[in-house]
Amino acid sequence: MEKQTIIVTGATSEIGTEIIRRFVKKGDNLVINALSKQKLEGVYQKFGAGESVIMMAGDCGDRPTVIKLLAIATAQFGAVNVLINIAENFKTTLGLSEGDAYVERTLKTNLSRMVCTTLEIVQQMYIQQNGIVINIGPPYEQFMPGEDKAEKEGNSTIELHKLSTRIVAHYGQFNIRFNTVELGTANHIGELKEIAHMVYTIAKSKFISSDILIK
Repeated sequence: MEKQTIIVTGATSEIGTEIIRRFVKKGDNLVINALSKQKLEGVYQKFGAGESVIMMAGDCGDRPTVIKLLAIATAQFGAVNVLINIAENFKTTLGLSEGDAYVERTLKTNLSRMVCTTLEIVQQMYIQQNGIVINIGPPYEQFMPGEDKAEKEGNSTIELHKLSTRIVAHYGQFNIRFNTVELGTANHIGELKEIAHMVYTIAKSKFISSDILIK
């Protein structure tokens, strides 16, 4: 497989760590990001803190952070081939009383970070005339039946897919692909290795684009 440079946000999550493991094992370059510097340092050291892995903590909801993240990747490795956005905070089950708080956290925090990161880094992919964006959202069926708030605000995974579809309409012609991986319902959360394998397959494929891939 062709060696790639991967940016991973939400890198300290269990999913993020397993995805990083897969790409490091295959010999790719990684720039990893998360909110917590301490946790990120732990992940960084776990994978040897070698030249092929660079860490940068910070909030990707802030454009200057993303600009710096991109600058580090291009300075060290010359390009960004794959952006993997991972939601840092979500629950696999949700009670009725948690609906408003979840919407606030998921749509206004996770989604805004993914939008900010994607829109900035896709500019580099446009210059390269190639690239892959993979958004990993929380499980689709998280709200309990009858929650009007969920119906009004929508599901973050669907919103991610809508975002990907709109960006594809403009950037798809420049050999830039977008995919959303949805982790399944609360009844079946994909095993970490399975999810990592799916993400790796998407990153290495030339034909998968603008799909919700349910695990």
